[in-house]
Amino acid sequence: MAGTRLYRYWGDLTEALRTGKPQNESRHNEEPIFDVLYRDPVKLEGFMRAMAGLSARNFESFVERFDFSMYKTLCDIGEATSQLSILVAKANPHMRCISFDLPVAHC
Repeated sequence: MAGTRLYRYWGDLTEALRTGKPQNESRHNEEPIFDVLYRDPVKLEGFMRAMAGLSARNFESFVERFDFSMYKTLCDIGEATSQLSILVAKANPHMRCISFDLPVAHC
């Protein structure tokens, strides 16, 4: 997913920095990526797995280093796979974790 979608945008990074113009699908007159993903459950699942893989270590590090002791609730908006809430809840049983996302993200 990352390679097929993002490689060309990183290749255009110099132009993006120089001009300040977007280098995503709109530049190439293509359909927005989420319109494509939300129509295709297989692609959406692949995207969500890719995002979970990219986020896993960052979330683990956050949960290991942040002191949640004085908090009772975590609310993750745009949670996709609920990965952050799951990790926080496992490490902090005193917390209530709430996750929200668009209905299409719960495929």
